[in-house]
Amino acid sequence: MYKAILIDDEKWSLQGLMSVFPWEEMDFKVMAQFTNSREALDMIAHQNPEVIITDVRMPDISGLELIKRTRDMKKKSEFVIVSGYDDFKYAQQALQLGAFDYKLKPIEPDDARMLLQNLKRHIDEKRISDDIDLFEALLNPTNTPYKLFSENGFVVFDDTWLVITVRGKEPILRLSIDALLKGRGINHLALWVGIDKVIVICN
Repeated sequence: MYKAILIDDEKWSLQGLMSVFPWEEMDFKVMAQFTNSREALDMIAHQNPEVIITDVRMPDISGLELIKRTRDMKKKSEFVIVSGYDDFKYAQQALQLGAFDYKLKPIEPDDARMLLQNLKRHIDEKRISDDIDLFEALLNPTNTPYKLFSENGFVVFDDTWLVITVRGKEPILRLSIDALLKGRGINHLALWVGIDKVIVICN
């Protein structure tokens, strides 16, 4: 499940975003909707939404400033700017700040579906790259594994370890691994080193 939040100072725009995107069908969950960008920033600071869809011009913190502040917090969320302003300057600035896309209102249903498909593909590729980097860092004898675990939110419970390699004929869903092991109370860190290969470190 990919977590998303929506930000627009107009409630009708939020309603439009909720209705035009096939969220659940594409395995996305909208965690929250905000008309106040400062409140949204507070949630971003404490949560890790994969996707943030925001208007560009808002009275408190603009969409562009929101990207800057989120990046300053070292968050890896993907931004999509949805704006009623067909202004190349805004689009250019958004893309320079690392926004995934810049869309004009109103978004057509086919475009909304394609956007979510592209976001899923991009997020999955980025996750695999990050997981490979962490796996290689863990194999490096000059690094301290416990420090790497801590930096990646993994809590070590004891000194007993089991490392499992899972290989599938089809892409392996992240939720399937987590559901299988969390449901059995197994403390684990799953690292995707390919769409069909997972290294699971159990502690």
